[in-house]
Amino acid sequence: MKLLLGVVTNGSHRHILEHVLKAIERQTAPSDVVFVTSEYAYAALLRSKNKTVFEDKAQGTLKEKMVFARKLLRSHALENGYDALILIDGNIVLPQFAVEALIKTQGDVVAGVYLDAFDLGDKTVVAPVVFKDAGGGNAQLYTYEALAPPQVLEVGAAGFGCCMIVRKVLEQVEIAAFPNGRDDLKFFVDARAKGFKCVANTQVKCLNAPYPLDDPRAQKFAWTTRVEEYGFDFKY
Repeated sequence: MKLLLGVVTNGSHRHILEHVLKAIERQTAPSDVVFVTSEYAYAALLRSKNKTVFEDKAQGTLKEKMVFARKLLRSHALENGYDALILIDGNIVLPQFAVEALIKTQGDVVAGVYLDAFDLGDKTVVAPVVFKDAGGGNAQLYTYEALAPPQVLEVGAAGFGCCMIVRKVLEQVEIAAFPNGRDDLKFFVDARAKGFKCVANTQVKCLNAPYPLDDPRAQKFAWTTRVEEYGFDFKY
């Protein structure tokens, strides 16, 4: 299976870069690895470490640049005969078996799981970036407790921070964003509308590192830390 692992990144991920690189190097299944960034200095840093880098020239907000970067990776995968594209964000640290587990999972779009912060109006919560489809354009976040056990489950949507997409889906579903800027949720909705099977494999528990690992706030995003149970509604 010819795999492309595409890392969408920027200079704000510098604090975790060495951990991300080591995690990719330790993967038990081979893949071609490409980094995409819109920042010249960060591209130069990655090239100094002998990494393949695409510089995107997109203008706009950070979210808009990330959407453009993923579009670039989708096009590269299709044009170069890849069987699947694995997207990860530049602050996501993969477990050693992540790539192997994703490609062995039965599904057309297969997400690993990681924790992130969500602004739900009156409070900010930390929860897995995995959603149930509640119908009518509504979704509900899964709880930490629900996804802690190892399992594969069909989902309404999940994050692009760690996500494998097989070629037949890439051929039929474009990457675009909802008005709120989320391209990952729209991609899952569009893929499911075309009949593709979208799942999450909770064995692939990734570390989201928005802060340096020695920052106390980083512990909120670690799977070894119990967090308050959340089941809040969310709008696509």
